[in-house]
Amino acid sequence: MQEIISITVSDYLGFELAEKIAAAQWHRPDWRDRVIRMMYDYKSRSDCFNVIARSGGAVIGRIQCMRSVTNPRLWHFGDMFVAPEYRRRHIASQMLNAAFEVLCDRGCCVVRAYVEPENIPSLGLQKKFEFNEVPYEQFDDLLNEGELMFERDLQAYTIVPASEETALYICELCEQCAKSLHIGEIVYHDFYNEIVQMLNDTDEKNFLIYRGAFPCAWLKLNGFTDDAGWLSMLAVAPSFHRRGIGKFSVDFAERYLLEQGKKYIRIHTTEDNDPARMLYEKCGYALVDSRRNSERTTLTFEKALTNLRQ
Repeated sequence: MQEIISITVSDYLGFELAEKIAAAQWHRPDWRDRVIRMMYDYKSRSDCFNVIARSGGAVIGRIQCMRSVTNPRLWHFGDMFVAPEYRRRHIASQMLNAAFEVLCDRGCCVVRAYVEPENIPSLGLQKKFEFNEVPYEQFDDLLNEGELMFERDLQAYTIVPASEETALYICELCEQCAKSLHIGEIVYHDFYNEIVQMLNDTDEKNFLIYRGAFPCAWLKLNGFTDDAGWLSMLAVAPSFHRRGIGKFSVDFAERYLLEQGKKYIRIHTTEDNDPARMLYEKCGYALVDSRRNSERTTLTFEKALTNLRQ
């Protein structure tokens, strides 16, 4: 009978599973509470999860992933082990692939690992998964005991030109973001027709940003007739806020407009849109104009694209 090995993700473990992990990894089932304590510490301060490999009811492998308390885009994976009799069967790779899927879903942009210099199998795993060795930095309050530090960027999103077939997604995103975009009541039939007409405008470029096959943001660029292009719309689904999609979209817009020969990129937002203002300032944009109308103050941000050529 063929042995079945399962790879699962657990946010909260359980007393029995924590005891099995302690017994398998350290041969100390009485260390169960240490496993639980580490989980509690990071769940209460930030976030964490475990990837567990099992054969039948026995734990044969584990990875623990923890989100940085100070940087929500940075995660660390550690405590990796595979039972000796199951090594060289690609179980570590399967667990790491499962971890990457969850990390992308949780907005991770950079994943970090620390490896002892003499741990040849782990160093090989870092190379296989395209981690880069970088100068050591401390991860929260974890202590360095002579390990090397490796990091890898995770690409959580893809971007695709919008079309009439995806106009409905733009309508949905606008409805979800109506308050921040200052959109009034949406009459779906009329609004949908407006979106379709907009998508046929050759003076604008519209894109949808996807997580997997799920559309989570709409990006619109225009102003292709002079030296400055405009990021004229960025609507991010509320459930994807603070998950790196804003910076991803802005970076894409800058590269796209640079390829079109633009020297500057400009962005409008309103004074009451604090998340957008903070994003643009963090990305190196300068406030160049502020105008007040009867309802609100509109801000214009600008960034030179010449440095991106270097």
